[in-house]
Amino acid sequence: MTTRANEIRLQITEKSARTPNFLALLNFQHRSRARCRSSRIEGFVMKNILAIFAVAVSALLASGAAHAAEHEVKMLNKGAEGIMVFEPSVVKVAPGDSVHFVVADKGHNAESIDGMIPEGAAPFKGEMNKDVTVTFDKPGVYGFKCKPHYFMGMVGLIVVGEPVNKTAAAAVEQTGKAKKKFEELLGQIGG
Repeated sequence: MTTRANEIRLQITEKSARTPNFLALLNFQHRSRARCRSSRIEGFVMKNILAIFAVAVSALLASGAAHAAEHEVKMLNKGAEGIMVFEPSVVKVAPGDSVHFVVADKGHNAESIDGMIPEGAAPFKGEMNKDVTVTFDKPGVYGFKCKPHYFMGMVGLIVVGEPVNKTAAAAVEQTGKAKKKFEELLGQIGG
């Protein structure tokens, strides 16, 4: 009896398949499933795009990178101001900005000078013949030098915001040509 019932069902299905209404129903069901599947995929993609966008925006805002700038200082054997120089030798930046020290000529490094950075600021020291990027968050004056050419006056200043520690930085004892160079540079920054 089950075999006979299956045969009857098959005949009905074959007959129904020939009628236009049944074909329309099959086509509608197929499109409906495809639309449903497509909607689910679109929803999934849209949710992921929105999530990625939200993470990117929050990371950008949290890091402050939206407003931070990068400044460049070259380490040169010969520049507009003479031999063994940083160019420019005075850089004014906003808190959160970075300074990228570029080894334009071999034999140089860039490092902070003890006592010539704001209280609570981290000192920095680049390796010989390697570029170094430093981010400055604390306002004040930062004195820096090329260690092997310090005595030749290869020094510079970074002023972050207001030069709140200018007096303390000027009081640090310097030697050789660095002493005269810092007098000139400190005179340029005001405050």
